[in-house]
Amino acid sequence: MHFWNQREKSVPDQLVVLLNGESQLHYDRSKALPDHQRAFIDKMDLELQRGIIVNNQPIDSPDPQQRAQFVALNMIQAIQNSDEQKAAATCAYLAIYLPDLKQVKAEQNAQGILIDLVFDKEYVNEVKVQLTPSGKPN
Repeated sequence: MHFWNQREKSVPDQLVVLLNGESQLHYDRSKALPDHQRAFIDKMDLELQRGIIVNNQPIDSPDPQQRAQFVALNMIQAIQNSDEQKAAATCAYLAIYLPDLKQVKAEQNAQGILIDLVFDKEYVNEVKVQLTPSGKPN
């Protein structure tokens, strides 16, 4: 048995969140947030600018990259805990405040969660097709 990855079209204007290689969230930047949700995201950023705690260490006035990493980690934890509201809010934050961000790739291992913010490569959906020994798809 062989597997063949068939690439589908890329997803422009979207932020895609992957956990262990599996797509979890898609944020469509072409759709505007309602005013009350945008106000919530802006308030979140103001609170983050006041300081965050990473690895039990306070960071006063974190820079945008530190805030993004902090929010991405919280988003992945929300996905793992099935907290859809928090996952959606944190994904919206990243999509709005990092408009060039195309993917958030998270891999969980024994040491914890490794997060990669991808700015230079759009997500391309891959479909796995199982092939029989004759080479024809099942």
